[in-house]
Amino acid sequence: MPIVKYIANLKTRVGVDQEKIEARTLREVISKVSEKVTDLVDFDGKTTGLYVILVNDVDHRLLGEEYILGDNDVITILPVIHGG
Repeated sequence: MPIVKYIANLKTRVGVDQEKIEARTLREVISKVSEKVTDLVDFDGKTTGLYVILVNDVDHRLLGEEYILGDNDVITILPVIHGG
């Protein structure tokens, strides 16, 4: 099972700093995580851009959401910080 790591305030929101999630594709992981992090995806199920999602330190947009995950893959999710 791939491991999902939560960075910064996501640790508090989710209640853990990392967890294993049973999923075959990145899309499945994003869907399951969005149940806890409700602003991760929009109403169409697309990522909102409020978070950086990395798979083995590679931006998920380069891999695509249909990327097939391996047991040792690490998905890191961190909030994007905006200033104004």
